[in-house]
Amino acid sequence: MHGRMIHPVNGKEQSQPYDVNGQWINSIDRALLNEDLLNELTAKSIPVKFHHKLLHANFEGKHLTFRDSACEKDATVPYDLCIGADGAYSAVRRQLMRVVRMDYQQEFIPHEYIELRVAPGIGPDGSTHYQLHPNHLHIWPRHSFMLIALPNKVSCFPRPVI
Repeated sequence: MHGRMIHPVNGKEQSQPYDVNGQWINSIDRALLNEDLLNELTAKSIPVKFHHKLLHANFEGKHLTFRDSACEKDATVPYDLCIGADGAYSAVRRQLMRVVRMDYQQEFIPHEYIELRVAPGIGPDGSTHYQLHPNHLHIWPRHSFMLIALPNKVSCFPRPVI
């Protein structure tokens, strides 16, 4: 996304670029990311294990230690590439913070969160297209809440209400 698109009550959209030099940020739907990661792993016959908790990461030795929650046994496994796609309470990030000089802060907001979906538009030939500009984070600020829309690769916009 190249910037924010603000949608005020008066209907006059305001584009606010993220960077004067044209840099952008990427938006990825978490469900689609997880689905793509799982599809790639299974396509390459890489075993996938659920109900395993990451206990320790040795980034120099490239080993991860997990606990199987079903039998309470620990196992250490080697890895070539570690992708931390484990969400808000990321165990991978927590392990990285032990060994990498980084500053991380997590704060939970007292607001509710719900996600809606703006379906893609359908053209006369049946093709789909975005109904909002796809290179922007769309924001509808209203009093004590806001609606945001992030584009994804299937021409629709999941819309979280915060």
